[in-house]
Amino acid sequence: MTRATLGSVPRLVLMGLRCAGKSTVARLLAERTGLGWEDLDDRTAQLMGVPSAGEGIVRQGLAAFRDAESRSLRQALEGPGGAAIVALGGGTPTAPGAAGLLRSARAAQGPGRAVVVYLHAPAWVLAARMRAGGAAGRPALLNDPGRSAADEVSQLYEQRDGLYRELADAVVEVGDAQQGRILSAVTAAWGIG
Repeated sequence: MTRATLGSVPRLVLMGLRCAGKSTVARLLAERTGLGWEDLDDRTAQLMGVPSAGEGIVRQGLAAFRDAESRSLRQALEGPGGAAIVALGGGTPTAPGAAGLLRSARAAQGPGRAVVVYLHAPAWVLAARMRAGGAAGRPALLNDPGRSAADEVSQLYEQRDGLYRELADAVVEVGDAQQGRILSAVTAAWGIG
């Protein structure tokens, strides 16, 4: 793969539910391309003054977190010096105004353009990944006492899958976890493969 610069390619935005591999794919693509990447959860936590996204939700509530997430997304997409590859939080597209920001970035011409890729896996695969250790530090999001983050994956999938598909330029299947195939499909969608 050829080394790229942000001016020569659109920004890549990766979205999907928890444990879809957004941060992992972003990091691997950054290594291959030499472009910078960021995890939007980290930017959001910093904006909230907390050590992690999960802490932001627990300490300040989901509504405050989603508001901060929207502001973080705007900064990442529109601010100067943003990373070329952005891994969204699982619920970022549901944050107030976030879907509109993503649509605008997809429709933009020139340096503000973004390609949005939905990393999709069936709900049962994501739940299994979370139960195998991917749920550490991830609070449950639905107001259903006694349910863990892994227990709510099916419901979140049903609520979000349609929106993610509508916002995406491409959907890449990640359920089988074949890393090389996933990276090739994402770079092809991005237009640099």
